[in-house]
Amino acid sequence: MFVINPVMIYSQDPPNYWRLVTNHIENPVVSAGPDLILASGQTQVQPQATINDATASILWNGPENFSSNVLRPWVSDLGTYEITATNSFGCSSSDQMELREAQLGDTLTYQLPAFCLGEDPVWLDEYISYSTEGSFFGQDVVGRYFYPNTAGIHNIYWVMEGDTIPFQPVYVLESPTVNIPNDSIFRCEGQNGILYAQGNATNWIWSTLTSPDDVLSTDQVYSVSVNQPMYYLLTGALVYETEQKTCSAKDSVFVSPISAKFTYEQMVIDTTYGTIYGSYVKFIPDYKDGNSYFWNLGISGVTSTEVYPDYNYGAPVGTVIVTLSMSSMCGNHSHTENIYINYVTGIDNLIKDDDVKLYPNPVSGDVVNLDFGDKRVSRVEVWDMIGRQLHVDQYHHTEFIFQTQIDVSSYRPGFYIVRVFGKEGGIIPIKFIKQ
Repeated sequence: MFVINPVMIYSQDPPNYWRLVTNHIENPVVSAGPDLILASGQTQVQPQATINDATASILWNGPENFSSNVLRPWVSDLGTYEITATNSFGCSSSDQMELREAQLGDTLTYQLPAFCLGEDPVWLDEYISYSTEGSFFGQDVVGRYFYPNTAGIHNIYWVMEGDTIPFQPVYVLESPTVNIPNDSIFRCEGQNGILYAQGNATNWIWSTLTSPDDVLSTDQVYSVSVNQPMYYLLTGALVYETEQKTCSAKDSVFVSPISAKFTYEQMVIDTTYGTIYGSYVKFIPDYKDGNSYFWNLGISGVTSTEVYPDYNYGAPVGTVIVTLSMSSMCGNHSHTENIYINYVTGIDNLIKDDDVKLYPNPVSGDVVNLDFGDKRVSRVEVWDMIGRQLHVDQYHHTEFIFQTQIDVSSYRPGFYIVRVFGKEGGIIPIKFIKQ
């Protein structure tokens, strides 16, 4: 069917003469795809609809008042579904698809939803007729699980009683790149800090790390008033309308007024005799670009002007009061912490950077190895770059662990930090890359 659309145009022969011509506008060509079968164990399937006009609007109608305006919606109720495509001229066309239950003798094609790259693995038995029976094979299939670790279209097969039954092509979609240029932003109290979102995401959400569901802004550049220390979370998303899937990635930034607040690293071990607080302490200021630093380390005459001082108190002295006095572009600042010490350690026994070996680095497989040499270790932690603890091993004071392995098979590509705590004191941070 064609629609005649009259258009007036100017003709040169004869002069000053208008004539009427017509343009023929074709209806959009839309297909609902083949009829589908809802197999035992399946709860929904996705029509494989196509259209030759990407600008046309789509409307599905189906059982139980089903309605959707996406090209390939997920459907679950048995019955007839009709898709109608309408272009900008008001021309439309329709097609139908039937969803029915599987019957004896049907050749079934199973279907998985689309995945985002690096998403959690899925148990394939949820999508077949007889769970726990037969076997699976295909790219990124391990045992009875599919791991979406490679972007693209995947072919997966279920082998049952000698028959090889294919799934419909499985889509693994790229997640966006999301980055905040700074790990931390410091300003004078009351000033504004500007947060920048970088990457290829199409949608942005700013929130706080403590309340990630409370949206503060959807702008790519976000200005915040710096009144108290705060971690801000950036979530970037790519929306894949055809697959009805949104893939996202996150990054975070620490925003704080400039102050003399500091943290410290100290060995802490729970034993049958109580908790041991080591005598070797390393001090780390929040703000590292001050004009000057003066540390009073709580022992008469013991001071430091270093940015990151460390000190071995050498005796179970109880509580020491440590004060940092710092100057910056915002003025003078002071902060005090009480530190408890009840254990003597020798400086020679502290674990040091060259005592710990991590390999391979970068990590391309599923395991990262740690070798502690002859040093005794009390604890091993793994953290991601936005401050989430992903793994921890705590060793009893009677255990002597000199080597260990960490399973990183579920980690997404990126940077991670391992922190190794020595039994006699000292903390070693080691950064590694998961490919």
